Amino acid sequence: MKQRGSPAASGRETIRGHRENGIEVGPRELAGSTVTVVRRDVNDKQPAPLSGIVEQTVRTLDEIQASLFAGAKRFRDEQTTDVKTIAEARDAASAGFARLPWDVVKGAGVNELGADAITVRCLQREDGSLPESNDEPGLMAYLARSY
Repeated sequence: MKQRGSPAASGRETIRGHRENGIEVGPRELAGSTVTVVRRDVNDKQPAPLSGIVEQTVRTLDEIQASLFAGAKRFRDEQTTDVKTIAEARDAASAGFARLPWDVVKGAGVNELGADAITVRCLQREDGSLPESNDEPGLMAYLARSY
């Protein structure tokens, strides 16, 4: 017999306090014409009326996406160090991300950093947009340790 609250019984991850986003519907909720909306990004459960749940679900998913994106961007920014040399990039990438001009890295710099398992993860224009090719002037390279 499955234990109440076990992942197998509930269909969601409960180990270490993790829940998945979703809508919980049980006999009590149905009797009251409600559901429970679960958000893992803010570790929250809220009751919601069954009528209008589609619209609320769309809004909630938009909020979750915005929250996760903001958190990921904040983490990236906190872990990224602007550097000017290959040596500085090696140091910065050992504990996070390094950002430096692509002109410094391309060619021999890629091989030199590769010897220390540091690779180029992304090329961007200075405004953050993506280049059409890696030959564009003024590109920035994001580097990190590979595993």
